Amino acid sequence: MGYQPVQVSEPFITTDNDEDDKSPSQVTIDENGARATRTVRVAWDQAAYFCAEVTPYVCTIGDSVCYKQGQLYPHDKTYMKMRAVSATIRPFGGSSAALIHADGDRSKLITHEEALVDIQYQSIRSGISGLVEESFDPSVEYMTISNRKLYWDAGKTDELKTDEAPGVMVAGAAWIYTIKMWPYLPIAFLLTYQGHTNSVAMESQRYGITFPARTVLYISPQIIETVNHLGLPEYRLTFQMIVKNSEWNKFFKASEITPRIIYGESGQVEPYPEADLRQFILTG
Repeated sequence: MGYQPVQVSEPFITTDNDEDDKSPSQVTIDENGARATRTVRVAWDQAAYFCAEVTPYVCTIGDSVCYKQGQLYPHDKTYMKMRAVSATIRPFGGSSAALIHADGDRSKLITHEEALVDIQYQSIRSGISGLVEESFDPSVEYMTISNRKLYWDAGKTDELKTDEAPGVMVAGAAWIYTIKMWPYLPIAFLLTYQGHTNSVAMESQRYGITFPARTVLYISPQIIETVNHLGLPEYRLTFQMIVKNSEWNKFFKASEITPRIIYGESGQVEPYPEADLRQFILTG
């Protein structure tokens, strides 16, 4: 079970194209990285194919997922690392018209000699990281500790009353992990481990943070379906895995502020089953 392995490739441009005299029309460098727009001329009937060549694309081939990255920005490679993220087609040069007679359609189709393609580039990570976004949303959980066996004095004569039970703030975070442009929906795989905690340590590849075993809780992802230029579905999978400083199967005991394991008639009580959650992290 898990994702199909990802094969990452560079784009292979076969369409003849000439950069416009006024290209690049704009280059921006700021706190968000770099962005630029290049304009190139191509034959009108090759424009759509050329756009598909330069922009990123994900598909399945056999038992693997193929991720073709966007074209690298060809100027100033030493100081700007950008890849193509989108492209827009505009007509250029002379045009001609033809009347369509097919399936009851009598539309007039305009054909142009050439097209201007505006390619938008932006700073983006190369390799499999280009398919992944990561962020952390910090959280704090307020918990009230039982007043039993807690005292206001070292001699243990002045016990806390019920309305004096102390509250503690337990820090945590939502580890938000998003996979973009995924070409198929492994729905059974995504739902199987709802409510499980990690049996082994996990690492955030983006931030280099390691989460010890049993401190991450898996929640099934938000799924957003989109359609690519070929009319095929793509999926954006956003996981919000909840991270704690303590283990999910440890709980607060009266008079103590350190979580502990609890036991029942059949042994340890574990509301959160364990599983290897690393299988939800995308790898090559």
